[in-house]
Formats: sequence, structure tokens, C-alpha cells
Amino acid sequence: MKRSNTKVDRQNLTRLLSDLVAIESINPNMKGARNGEAAIGDYIGNYLRRLGMEVEKDEVLPGRANILGRLAGSDPCRRLLFESHLDTMPVEGMEIDPFQPRIEQGRLYGRGACDDKASIAAMLQALAMVKEEGGPRADIYFLGSVDEEYQFQGIRHFLKRGFWAQGAVVGEPTDLDLVVAHKGMVRWRMVVTGKAAHSSQPEEGINAIVKMAGIIQRIEEEIQPSLHRLRHPRLGPATLSVGKIEGGIQVNIVPDRCVIELDRRLLPGEDAGSALAPFQELLDRMKREDPQLQVSMEEPFLVDYPLETAEEEEVVVAAKDAVAAVRGKARVKAVPYGTDGSKIARAGIPTVVLGPGSIAQAHTATEFVEIQQVVEAAAIYARIMLAF
Repeated sequence: MKRSNTKVDRQNLTRLLSDLVAIESINPNMKGARNGEAAIGDYIGNYLRRLGMEVEKDEVLPGRANILGRLAGSDPCRRLLFESHLDTMPVEGMEIDPFQPRIEQGRLYGRGACDDKASIAAMLQALAMVKEEGGPRADIYFLGSVDEEYQFQGIRHFLKRGFWAQGAVVGEPTDLDLVVAHKGMVRWRMVVTGKAAHSSQPEEGINAIVKMAGIIQRIEEEIQPSLHRLRHPRLGPATLSVGKIEGGIQVNIVPDRCVIELDRRLLPGEDAGSALAPFQELLDRMKREDPQLQVSMEEPFLVDYPLETAEEEEVVVAAKDAVAAVRGKARVKAVPYGTDGSKIARAGIPTVVLGPGSIAQAHTATEFVEIQQVVEAAAIYARIMLAF
């Protein structure tokens, strides 16, 4: 097993991260996007080519491509994937210049500095370090994927190719803790159809908003308590949030339509079908109780899977050893949010989520990352690459 003896070049790494942050890569489905992931993908592709790596640009959606690089190892039967996403959230409301990286008190500020460009920079630096060490045993793949912040289309597209590996490290802001479990999600809409009438004669109509309010109350009374009883030892209870409601067109018209969007977080072992079933059963009961109630559940517009990786998996052990070697102690934990990692794990590739930065800084008005964590991440990633 090789050990990395190459010291991380903090200055070069900071410059690399600054370059990445300066490239606007807002998800094209979100406000303010201009370039999508194209420009940052080109930058990364050129960086990998300069390292002598094989590089593939794989179009996922028009003008939006995953970037895949391969650093050949001495054993072609072994593969290890490092993955981070290229897209960021919008910049509206930010209190700093999002694309003019600023360094202050050991922090680098800018959109994407924490989520997810710090992980990308550390992975790219680690690849350069491993190349300088003489190369890894396993083939090391780097994947920069599109659309993580919206519908995970980049990683889904990649996995349809039948890619295999013995392990994967997904870069996300985890404060360099090892994440081996996280929740999944299912998001869908409920639609109530009523009957419009003039507000001076509400009895002539059927108020869709009022009907929907009754549904929400029943959800709170009958479904929420059962979710609190459904628990995971690391992740706690399953959760539900009614996050959006739309209804009515004018105050003097009885609304004939009301729509809500719901977000149900899934625990390992759950799937979307079983999670949605109690809601359909509730609506069926309510329609029997109220002949005027017309309500339907649409097909989910987003389904994501939970992640749960055993601590005994080789990639987790290698990551734990690397973090301990660099930081003195490794901590394993679970998180409530989702990542590309669950799709990779579902494809049969044991996966750990590990990266610099705090999730508390992701998507914020003053997004930043501690540069020292990015330096440590590069050292950790290099050790994993050489140990695997």
C-alpha cells in the first residue's frame, strides 16, 4: 500500500479553487444562469489533459456535459471513482461578489466555494499529487457531473453506461467527516379541483383552498405522528414538509384550484411507493367522507434514494485511515440531505461522502470555505487514491 509523501501546495490549490469559483456555473434551470456547466467543464477537462489523463466529454443535456477523466493505475481490475458536481445555486441575494473570489482570515469566499468547488479543487490537486508519486494501483476516475442541484440528471446519465468500480468518494461539504448514510426524498403535488363562483355568493362555489386546508390538517393529524415513530439509528425520524401552496386567481373569486407540493424524506430501506401509499389512502377516505372533494396525487416530480454504506466496506476503511492520518481522528456520521452518492451506491458501488466545507455555508449569501480544510482534503484524497 502506497502512502502519499507529497506535500499539498497550498498556493497552487488556492489559485485553482479561485479559478473555479470565478467561473459562473449556475444550474441552467435556475435564475441568473448564463453558461451552465459548460465553461467549468472545459476548464476541468483541460486541467486533466495537462496531467496526461484520458478525458471524455459526455453530453447529458443540450450544451451540458459530464467530464470524465481516468488516471491509469497498475492494476486494471481495480477502479475507484471520485465524483463532484459542477453546478451551483443562483446568486440572487448574495452579500458578496459571487464570482470574484476573496480571501479573508483563511477563508475563500464566492458562490460554489463550499458547494462544490472546494471538493473539485481538492480532487484535482490530489490527482496531480498521485501522478507525481508515480501513479496509483487502481484506475482512478474523476467525474464532474451536471445537474446535481436540480434533478441529478448528470449522475443518472453516467450510471446508465454500466460503469463499475470497487468504491466511490463523493465530494460534498461534510467538514471532512465521513458520511455513510443520508436520507432520500420523494417530491410530488396534490391538486384539489373546486368550483369557481363570485365571492359575494361563496355558497355557489366549492372553495379549493378550503378543501386543501382540510387535507393538510388531516395529514398533520394522521400521517405526521406515524413518521415520528419511523426512525433510523443514525438519521432519526422520517420527515414531511408541505413546502409550497398555490391557489386562486383573485380575491373576489372563489378559487376552483389549489395545488400543494410535498417533500417526504426517506430513510434507508424505504422507497417512494411505500412512502406515498398512506397519502393516497387518506385522500381516498376523505373523498368517501366528502362527495364534493375532488383531489388527485400527481406522479412524483423527483425521487432520490437514501444512502447507507457499511463501515466495513473497503472504500470507507481507506477513507477513515486517510482522514485519521491527516487530521488525527476520523468521525463517521449520517446527514439529512441528499447527494449524488445514493445513486452511485444503488448501482452497486460502495460509496462514502467526504469533502471540505460546512453544509451550513452551502447556498448562503456569504458562502465560503476554510482554505485549510481544502488543503487537508487534497491530502486525504491523495492518500485514498494511493491506498486503494
